[in-house]
Amino acid sequence: MQPVSFLIEKFSLSVSEDEKLKDSERRRIVKIMNKLSADNQSKKWLDEYYGYLLERNKTSIKSVRLAMTPVVDLLKTIDNGDLPIQRDLNVFLKKKPGQRAAISGFVGFLKNRHKVNWVLPKQASKSKIYAKQEAERKLVKLLRNPVATDVYQQKLLKAKLLYFHGLVLKSMTEKIEIKETDQKLKYVELSGKRYWLPSL
Repeated sequence: MQPVSFLIEKFSLSVSEDEKLKDSERRRIVKIMNKLSADNQSKKWLDEYYGYLLERNKTSIKSVRLAMTPVVDLLKTIDNGDLPIQRDLNVFLKKKPGQRAAISGFVGFLKNRHKVNWVLPKQASKSKIYAKQEAERKLVKLLRNPVATDVYQQKLLKAKLLYFHGLVLKSMTEKIEIKETDQKLKYVELSGKRYWLPSL
């Protein structure tokens, strides 16, 4: 039985819906924080950050939970329990760019309280994001409708170069040859530079 339910039943108390929601959020926060093992060195940072968020008068308990979730996700990525470094933050935000705003509060907290000089990596511009999405769309469309022709293979090859390397070819009519190493790794060589390509 949950604490609130127990008190209501035991002492015939009346609890508002708001208090029930707050109690539920607190339990969810505890569950989230418990995902980080006690021997993780950054656990103290997490506990301090939790207290800091609670001290802020304008921060609702739900906002605290939403702020804590990505922080725990970040700290969990450190397998050996060491304190995270700048590279860990960069890798995390590369995988989860949508958490940038949420994690920025934690970065600011560490900078002020512990002199941790993390810097939020530069965010990709919207135009680059849209270009990547468009390149993915073109590649997926080609892969869904394969045709056994040289024209198709060239289109697929150029779509791969665009998606995986952001390489826009000036001459779309120029024929490109795909090469292979002794280890069966495929690549395209252009202007003396190799562009490796995965097998899809």
